[in-house]
Amino acid sequence: MNLSNLINDINPYVGVIGSVITIALLIGSICKFVFNHVKIKKEFDKINNKYSNLIKKIDLYGKEFYCSFSKKSEIDKKVETMIEELDVQGGSIYIKYPYDKSWHIFLSQITKGKSDSNLSKIPFRLSSTSAGQCFLSKAPQITNDASHSRTFNNAADKKIGFHTKRLLEYPIIHNNEVIAVLQLINKENDFTNDDLNYVKATYEDELKQMILDFINVPNYIDTLDIHRDILNTNRIIVAMDISSSQNIFKCSESNITAIMIIKEYYNLVSRITREHGGYIDNYLGDGVLISFNYSNDNIKEIIKSIIAIKTEFDKLKETWVKSFNEKDIEDVFIRLGVTIGEVKVVSIDSGYQNKMTIMGKNVNLAFNMCNELLRTKSIIAIDHASYNKISSVISVKSVELKDMKKTEKLTNEIFEITNVSIN
Repeated sequence: MNLSNLINDINPYVGVIGSVITIALLIGSICKFVFNHVKIKKEFDKINNKYSNLIKKIDLYGKEFYCSFSKKSEIDKKVETMIEELDVQGGSIYIKYPYDKSWHIFLSQITKGKSDSNLSKIPFRLSSTSAGQCFLSKAPQITNDASHSRTFNNAADKKIGFHTKRLLEYPIIHNNEVIAVLQLINKENDFTNDDLNYVKATYEDELKQMILDFINVPNYIDTLDIHRDILNTNRIIVAMDISSSQNIFKCSESNITAIMIIKEYYNLVSRITREHGGYIDNYLGDGVLISFNYSNDNIKEIIKSIIAIKTEFDKLKETWVKSFNEKDIEDVFIRLGVTIGEVKVVSIDSGYQNKMTIMGKNVNLAFNMCNELLRTKSIIAIDHASYNKISSVISVKSVELKDMKKTEKLTNEIFEITNVSIN
């Protein structure tokens, strides 16, 4: 067979052979891609599993910070609009300092001309400023000669070289509580009741909603970057977590479902806490640290709210048991450690964020009680010293300190809170 005959013989098969080779190369490329993809995914999963909690926390904090920053920007723009429409030299909105409501802080500060960005980071006592008096009186007020006012505090003026002559201050009230004070500064002529009526008719409702939207964002205080290294104050502290939370992940179809369940628990705690004027200091895994300002007038309601967290959690757990039909969920309980007394409110700059938190013996004790309480039922515990401060408003029963070594170092007796006294 000569060469030409051989070529003629195989010629009909050349196209087929080429197609087979092409398909083989394509299959090889696909296999290589799949292999590399699986390998990369495995490496990614390793990294994700190792740092998932950190990534989630950073992501959550970033979303909360962006949300509060965005809402603050909207409020700043509204203040700028008021300054232009009312033809005044400046405007501010104050809110109460969430860690100690006998202080107030700037939410927004817009001034034509001289200003100081650090000024808005300083808290003031309610009793030391005219805006503070507006918080306390719950009534609007006009001051057309600030230099002769007994309540006007000129510390801010001195700091930035400003001269406040005239003030209009208007309380923003929600549920019979002043949540903010609007302050307008230096109208060319005197402020009048017509100005108050204009603010009420034009801005009050919109401002109220904007401010509520802002202060309902978790950790909103971080957006304001308040400077006060240490503030000693008295608080009711509650440290809580849920025991056997791994059962939720074990019984869930996916981690996403389990996280949604944990989020339901977070939402429950957040709602009840905020309804009663409390502040969520921190989340840690399935643990939450909250605190309340308290007085003789509201302490009973605060204790009721703490009991409500336990009661509503147990009801929520029942819905989980029905959804998953798993007995293991029944072993999930909430544990709360309660202390009352002095804490230190501390501003900590970690390098990438400025975070306010609470520290001190009472915080440690609340955490230790929470961590060492029985894991076989939902329970609220309070230490002996704290119980003595509110013994007239709660019903309790004694709890053994057996196997509670860390708690025992800080208190000689603890009690389980069972109810709020009727009397």
